Amino acid sequence: MEQLSSKVNELEHRLAETSMEGIANTNSHCPDWAEASSEQQITAPTAAVIPKDQRPEDETIKSPPVAGDKVTNIILVPAECAPLSKTGGLGDVVRALPKALARRGHRVMVVALRYGNYAEAQETGVRKRYKVEGQDMEVTFFQAYIDGMDFVLLLRFPSVSNTRCVPVIHNIAHQGHGLVCDFRYVDLPQNYFKLYDPGGGEHFNVLATGRRAADCVVTVSHGYAWEMKTKEGGWGLHQKINEFDGKLKGIVNGIDANEGNPQLDVYLASDGYTNYPAETLQTGKPQCKAALQRELGLPLRENVPLIGFIGRLDHQKGVDLVAESIPWMVDQDVQLVMLGNGRPDREQLLKHFENQHHDKVRGWVGFFVKMAHRITVGANILLMPSRSEPCGLNQLYALSYGAVPVVHAVGGPRDRVQPFDSLAEFQATQDLVKRGMVISTYLHIEMAATVYRVPWIKPCARLGELSRADFDFMRWAQFVKPGNVY
Repeated sequence: MEQLSSKVNELEHRLAETSMEGIANTNSHCPDWAEASSEQQITAPTAAVIPKDQRPEDETIKSPPVAGDKVTNIILVPAECAPLSKTGGLGDVVRALPKALARRGHRVMVVALRYGNYAEAQETGVRKRYKVEGQDMEVTFFQAYIDGMDFVLLLRFPSVSNTRCVPVIHNIAHQGHGLVCDFRYVDLPQNYFKLYDPGGGEHFNVLATGRRAADCVVTVSHGYAWEMKTKEGGWGLHQKINEFDGKLKGIVNGIDANEGNPQLDVYLASDGYTNYPAETLQTGKPQCKAALQRELGLPLRENVPLIGFIGRLDHQKGVDLVAESIPWMVDQDVQLVMLGNGRPDREQLLKHFENQHHDKVRGWVGFFVKMAHRITVGANILLMPSRSEPCGLNQLYALSYGAVPVVHAVGGPRDRVQPFDSLAEFQATQDLVKRGMVISTYLHIEMAATVYRVPWIKPCARLGELSRADFDFMRWAQFVKPGNVY
């Protein structure tokens, strides 16, 4: 408890002195890092708790001490954070970005929900009681130190009133609508209510609150920043976003260059797979492809294009477009592997297509990190026909592992995937298709398969090497430099 109090006092002192502090609020609920005990438990959002023995080995990184205005104190408040918990790409982003910021010399703290009994989290002995929906809740505080980041629930400091606030929007469809009475939780005067009720209706909008109060708003791609300003992509907030256009910044997302690297990928060290650098992609990738075919029981065919799909089985990810394309694909000389979960009818559809076309199709219901890595490294073509993709990481992994991404020109994929050009060496490994057009999906899959059959390994190997350097989160972390004020 004394240790926590010391950290709290130190941080409070620095927050009062430093002119620029960063709070990144990633559309999360009120931070909890907590065990809530009462007759009625608070139900935490669904999140996959990653057992410690199943997480990749992490290097120990010690954060430097706070050093005045040369080090920026950064607090991130996410709904999930790998390696402790994640439901998708957000968890990966919130893991990689603060780690990269810590490596650049910043003081980083992550405030996150405690969904399970994490081995790293140690009880501090600090407990507080809160009123939540009329219930008296006792909250227990935990702290941990992972990859140069502090994990702890912060107490309320009067001195944070001058702290810079930078919300990060990962998906504007999730805005946090609440009842009018929920406005009291933000501790603002009643006459402020209209500022945070952009639609003029009888509700309180948490995302609109953060946007209005922010010094700067960040989203995870340039393409998505533009989409949020349109009627189609703004989900009711497009007019308000356009009013504050100068505050909105789109940042190209990234991946951890160590984890998204076939040379270092821990999931390729067994079962016939192999780690390989970009220089030996022409031998390493075919070996991994054969290992994937063997593991899934597909015919071992080196020259057949292997098409992969990894994602939620829902409307946003365009899985219905893939499903409509399968009858066409099975008439071609290709193999298809799909991994994901979501709508029960789509899960049944995966099983149905596998049963009907057992020599060409595999449908893996569920989400397993190991299998996702192995599909990416074994696939020649990776499908991402998303109708909306604020950021998207799979296209970055595909480029890093030497697969051809076939994507819709939306959000993050539009930033990083260039239109197909048979005369451009590097662009020959990338395709875009128009949104929602199944026939274009057919044609671009066929185009990608044609590209696969020509000598494209060397350009792809070079592209993978460039991609890992360009998409590394250490580049993303340069958005915040010591001493800079945004």
